[in-house]
Amino acid sequence: MRARLVRADGATEPVDVPEDPAEASAIICATIGCRAVTVTSVIQPGPRGAGLDMWTDGHSLITGSLTPNPAAGAIVAFLSRGQVRPLFAGAAVFSGCPGTRAAATALTGEHEEIITTIAAAIRDASTGPAGQAGQPSADGSPA
Repeated sequence: MRARLVRADGATEPVDVPEDPAEASAIICATIGCRAVTVTSVIQPGPRGAGLDMWTDGHSLITGSLTPNPAAGAIVAFLSRGQVRPLFAGAAVFSGCPGTRAAATALTGEHEEIITTIAAAIRDASTGPAGQAGQPSADGSPA
């Protein structure tokens, strides 16, 4: 089943996650580098469409040990229409939501496109036109 990893810097990559809940949790923990995950329901599944879950380090906000993830926050704020608080840290994995929260399901093409587009916009905004945050451009002006 296909999910999408969104790193704190806005970089994304596909992740293959098994449908079995225990295996999915283990793979996602290994992918984001944690011992326990927190699953946030971004969109509830229903007659209007597929659901969407976000998996994050279950201890990141408690310990404050991870870098804030503005890309994940922007994705959640947009897709949940402001219904979920957009403060997240560290890497996040987005997957489809079957409604029972017992297991992950594959992302829809539409969700995957939205996730990659928003993450790229956040990444590009943070690095600036010269490709490096805070670095002057070729003409010497601030980026």
